[in-house]
Amino acid sequence: MIFIVLIWIACAFICGTMASSRNRSPLGWGIAGLFFGVFAILLLALVGHQYVPDHRDRGDSA
Repeated sequence: MIFIVLIWIACAFICGTMASSRNRSPLGWGIAGLFFGVFAILLLALVGHQYVPDHRDRGDSA
């Protein structure tokens, strides 16, 4: 039983770390990893990186 709990906690940590590196919410994905385990890790791997526009991408010359 303790082994299963440790697996779920590890999944939450892995999801949070992966989400942070992909510009997504580490807290939200960590909670998703806690509840859904390996399935949340797979989903996060499938959705990939989130694009965050930079101020240089606006097209202004300012």
